Amino acid sequence: MIKKPKNNKILLDKLDIFKDNKDKSGIYIWYNIINNKIYIGRSTNIRNRFMEYYNINYLNRKVTKRNRNSRICKALLIYGYINFRPEILEYCDKNSIAEREQYYIYLFQPEYNIRCKSGKVYF
Repeated sequence: MIKKPKNNKILLDKLDIFKDNKDKSGIYIWYNIINNKIYIGRSTNIRNRFMEYYNINYLNRKVTKRNRNSRICKALLIYGYINFRPEILEYCDKNSIAEREQYYIYLFQPEYNIRCKSGKVYF
């Protein structure tokens, strides 16, 4: 059984992600420690992407009626950051980022990804 991190651990994870990933592109994962569901994402600037994820206003905008398909944003709001573990899976060149994301989506079959259905990836 995975223990829930303390709130200060979340802050340290967040600050480490911001510090370590400025101007880096790559593939990341959000792992829900309650239900073991995951999300695979990509970004040409991981730091900026995680700054969005750690912004409650951004999450709320992503789950409004117009953008209601953002499963990971909805899950972060429902379960809270304390129940997620973010990790960088791989740093990669911006030219190969879509291909690398697809590789990890096929590998992990993430439940939170909208573009992943029955082993198929839709771009």
